[in-house]
Amino acid sequence: MFVNKVVLTAGSSRRSLRLVLAFFMLVTSSAHATGHVFSEVFTNATTSLLLDVASTGNHMLAVGERGLVIYTQDCGAQWKQVSVPTRETLNAIYFYNEKQVWITGHDSLILQSKDGGQHWKKVHQDIKAEQPLFDIMFINEKQGFAVGAYGAYLITTDGGKTWKKKPVYGEDDFHLYTITKMPKGELLITGEAGVIYLSVNQGANWERLKSPYEGTYFGNLTLQNGSFMIYGMRGNLFTTDDMGEHWKKISTGTQVALESAAVLQDGSVIIVGAGGEVLKIDAALRNVQNQKQGHRIHMSAVTQCGNGQVFAVGEKGVVKIK
Repeated sequence: MFVNKVVLTAGSSRRSLRLVLAFFMLVTSSAHATGHVFSEVFTNATTSLLLDVASTGNHMLAVGERGLVIYTQDCGAQWKQVSVPTRETLNAIYFYNEKQVWITGHDSLILQSKDGGQHWKKVHQDIKAEQPLFDIMFINEKQGFAVGAYGAYLITTDGGKTWKKKPVYGEDDFHLYTITKMPKGELLITGEAGVIYLSVNQGANWERLKSPYEGTYFGNLTLQNGSFMIYGMRGNLFTTDDMGEHWKKISTGTQVALESAAVLQDGSVIIVGAGGEVLKIDAALRNVQNQKQGHRIHMSAVTQCGNGQVFAVGEKGVVKIK
């Protein structure tokens, strides 16, 4: 998302090595103790390491290190920390609707909230697998998917009560960073080494698409015009309007990692990444502007709140985009 997800090198052990906003750092898990463990209480929650942010209306939630979850119901005027039953690093957050919210993290952790993020329940964890999960998505109230390191691919068909691990395509060592529903209902997974997987039958089967780039993709995005965008390392950005049969490269004018993107209310696209990179692309995808922010803060995720203000999160916590 850096990813708003953890990045593991193929040569690393299956412990918590992560690429934090385009540079590596070691993360030590603190949640392996027995008994009930809850998130650390932060005095500086909005300036601590945050890895993902999501919004619905004026409500935003952000997640990060040591079980940190913060929320605002007024587009960032006030942020509060909420307690969750873990101190694992939390990588991604997903709103299915205003009430149903999901979080993924290290040790194949999945948390669920049924009240918009005020209270959380741990519904899945697999410490022995040593596979952090990087993204989660539901296509209806019952059926959902989570993806992560070393080909981690989990499916639920009972609303998250149970999760079953399956192979995606038989290439078990690729790290999978994002799963998204395309405009016509197809599902797309993107990840390292140019991996692009497509499912046309709600995840029952997957095919690997030909990739326009052999490096890592950190994210993908459905656009208002019905086309689809993927982005990742070295400023690479591509779009397709035929489910990946043909890809068009968009020149970004940058070589840094592109970590997260969002469609804004006017149909334009905002992209954030390493070194304070912020790109604004018009709805027609013809004009790319580098919007200098006056800092080099690494940003891992971006969203737009209901009042139009754009927020990113990253190594310095919550950042307003100018």
